[in-house]
Amino acid sequence: MARQAFRSDSRPLTATIVGLVALVASGCGGNGPEVLAEPPRQLFGEATDLPPALPPTVVDVPLLVDLTTALALLEEALPRSFGDIDRKQRIPGNKRASFAFRVRRDPFAISVKGDTFQIATTIHYEGKGWYKPPIAPEISGSCGTEGRRPRARIVIAIRPVVDREWHLRARPRLTYLGPATRTERDQCEVTFLKIDVTGKVLDAARGAIRAQLPKIAARLATVDVRGEIESLWNEIQKPIRLTDSVWLMLQPEGVRLGRVSGTREMVGGTVGISARPKIESGGRPPVAEKPLPPLEPAAPATGLSLLVEARFDYPLIRASLTEALKGKQIRAPGGALEIVEVGAFGIGGGRLALGVRFRGTSRGQIFFVGTPQYDDSTGRIRVPDLDYDASTAPLLVKSLAWLKADEIRNFLRARATFPSSDAMEKLADLAVGAMNRQLTEGVFLTATLNRTRVLRIVPRRDALYLQANAEGQAALHVTDQFFSRLTGRPDSAGVTAQPDTTAPAGAERTATPPR
Repeated sequence: MARQAFRSDSRPLTATIVGLVALVASGCGGNGPEVLAEPPRQLFGEATDLPPALPPTVVDVPLLVDLTTALALLEEALPRSFGDIDRKQRIPGNKRASFAFRVRRDPFAISVKGDTFQIATTIHYEGKGWYKPPIAPEISGSCGTEGRRPRARIVIAIRPVVDREWHLRARPRLTYLGPATRTERDQCEVTFLKIDVTGKVLDAARGAIRAQLPKIAARLATVDVRGEIESLWNEIQKPIRLTDSVWLMLQPEGVRLGRVSGTREMVGGTVGISARPKIESGGRPPVAEKPLPPLEPAAPATGLSLLVEARFDYPLIRASLTEALKGKQIRAPGGALEIVEVGAFGIGGGRLALGVRFRGTSRGQIFFVGTPQYDDSTGRIRVPDLDYDASTAPLLVKSLAWLKADEIRNFLRARATFPSSDAMEKLADLAVGAMNRQLTEGVFLTATLNRTRVLRIVPRRDALYLQANAEGQAALHVTDQFFSRLTGRPDSAGVTAQPDTTAPAGAERTATPPR
């Protein structure tokens, strides 16, 4: 029978390993009979290489869209001044009465209430009225032409919504148009002529604004919402190098809309990016970049769920087991053996093979197989169901039957373990260090890990892989620097004043757009 060493296949020995086996058989193993079992067959399937399915991580990402366009459009829609105090206008239904007015408007300012933006201004106006009696000279009156002028407030609400195809939908609505206060100061009525100049001024302003609102909505729909998120999306698909041959892959899958709010002159909100982050070992992983997917409905943020895969090469496992067990003697009814070397390799189906070279009453090599498990109490990998392989059992008959004694199997079940917790902790530390970093200009990723839970152990052809779920929190922080780079605007430094848009009693009020 050709002598075989501890290999992950059953090809002939190399010259080096042949020499080792010859050494065991000739001088170091005593004069007992020799047993050389064949290594177990390897039957790997694709399913054994698949990582466990973990719940996706949903990380909130800030989203800001510049509302300067809307503000500029409103400034154009309603001029800073309009009307002519000397141009008479007939009052419908009263051919003897006429009026005139002149308006000066303050700049529009933005305030935020929840997910709705209010763009408001104050107008200051003056008015005149004329009445031509049938048989008397024309009489006239005025208000606001001397001293303080009456005031009125205009409030336009915009509730932005980003649709599935990343278009900004925002239908502006006139929600308040009326006197600034309930005092006489903000009323303009030529009393003795019974001409309500305030009403006429507000009607003119209302017509001018409502004529422009559809145009503003159409222009807002051209605002680039997709570009900002797409830049982030492309960035987080790139592998992040943790150390030599160890990479963090965020693996984003989808994007969900979160809460929409705002600040200054920006539509503010959150976008939840769902991902399945994991740590890989080996060369730089290839990335097939995915295009930004359609926007999905809102979903709450979740904690970080990171797949950590620690690799244990079989030569390292062999060295660890041999160092721990070499020279150990196992006594059983009928004989005793001394361990010379212990090797390990995967055979498929989630099972691990352990090969034992021994000497003593007999000499040679035998194989055991079992399913590796992680021991939470010790942080070590062990094989509690280890048992004789089918290739070994037929050799242990007659005078060598003692080699199949329970004492040998139980000894290896209890002692054939090797540490793994240190490797997991180092990988977790690397992951945390790598995830607290700047991804691109103005974009920072932060993460913390609370605990690491081992999910399973996968013996593959090349190595033994320990797969664990590291749980914690993660977030993407996007600063003004990122948005100013995309929009070409300077970093914002001031805060727009929030005017008081509370309407006085009796003012016209239009319903807020339905949510």
